[in-house]
Formats: sequence, structure tokens, C-alpha cells
Amino acid sequence: MLRAAGHSYKELESTGLMLVVRRMEIDYVYPAEFDDELTLVTTVLKARGARIEHDYQLIRATDTQLIVAAHSEIACVDRTGAVRRLPSYLQSPIR
Repeated sequence: MLRAAGHSYKELESTGLMLVVRRMEIDYVYPAEFDDELTLVTTVLKARGARIEHDYQLIRATDTQLIVAAHSEIACVDRTGAVRRLPSYLQSPIR
């Protein structure tokens, strides 16, 4: 998301902001085995205020079997841990 917006995490930190995991939900659906080729699909659901929400799917490439489904909430904070608004380039245009 940062690189797609033309920015880097290092650049974000240089402004005094950090992205931290607020919540993570993980459902282990099916086992993977050594040497399985896996694909991670990440979807940004929304990014506004001080929060970004993502969904994740880890899929086995050979048969598209869902291995893991997950959801995260990422919070934007400053160096003291105080909650701060996301920079405008990370805000979702869709409300």
C-alpha cells in the first residue's frame, strides 16, 4: 500500500509515525506441507482515520486450496504511542 502510493515505511517513520498491529484474527483452515507453493492475497478493506483494515488469504498454488484466512487492523501512532491520523496518501478515497 505504501509503495503503491509512492512512499516507503522508512519515509513514514521519518515523519514520526508508525503502523502497529491493533488486532489480528487468524483462521487456520487447512494444513500446508513443506515445499507447497503458497500465494498470499492481501486486500485493503478500508483505510481512514487512524486505522487500516486488511483481509488475507493464503492459498496453495497447485489446487487453490485455502490454507489460512485472516483479518488485521493496523493503527497509526506517533513515537509516544499516541494515536494519529493516517497520512492523506494512505486514506481510502471510498467512504
